[in-house]
Amino acid sequence: MIEIQKTNLFDTSRNRIIPIEIYVNNKTLNAKSHLKHPVIINHGYTIKNSEYRFIAEALAEEGYFVISIQHDLDTDPVRVRAGTLYEWGKPAWDRGVANILYVIKNMKEKQPGPDFNKVILIGHSYGGEMAMLFTHQFPQYVAKTITLDNLRLPFPQTEKVPILYLQAKDTKADPGVLPSLEEQKKPNVTLILLNIKHMDMCDRGPLSTHQEINNYIIKFLNNS
Repeated sequence: MIEIQKTNLFDTSRNRIIPIEIYVNNKTLNAKSHLKHPVIINHGYTIKNSEYRFIAEALAEEGYFVISIQHDLDTDPVRVRAGTLYEWGKPAWDRGVANILYVIKNMKEKQPGPDFNKVILIGHSYGGEMAMLFTHQFPQYVAKTITLDNLRLPFPQTEKVPILYLQAKDTKADPGVLPSLEEQKKPNVTLILLNIKHMDMCDRGPLSTHQEINNYIIKFLNNS
């Protein structure tokens, strides 16, 4: 039985609410499997953190402690598109990195079970940019990173963190984002082109898409 807990964290240093959803499997919460690295899911632009339940529930079934962060708030100022998409998105990605870091530190103090010294990051679209940026800035906190078709931020320059990139069929990443053929030979890089649409990588997609994505994610996580 998967239990979903909704709560709000509050970062006093930034005067910011951070809504999260927590997914736990009551059968494994007190078992050894709860010692797996916790998972943090980061949503795409205009998509809610509650729209990745197909991933969160599947991983909770596998014994993972899963958190899905709501990065964008209704009270956030409207961001006017100016400059490149990278320049437009960077402030939001930076804010996402700060959110992830706060969640990790908060959970270390308040959640006695899972080991938050290292986490698994999953991000879709601009949530993938947040995951990549966090991995670049704080690799010491990251066990593995999974990005669902992020398009703006290049792979972190670290070979210590295994990275899975699932690429959609209907988008095109900015130049320099995807690793070169030579870089793809690195043991920590896995890049897979899927016959899947970008916006189907959340709960809005069909069941067959969800199953395919989860199969790749679970296989990647099971590889040591």
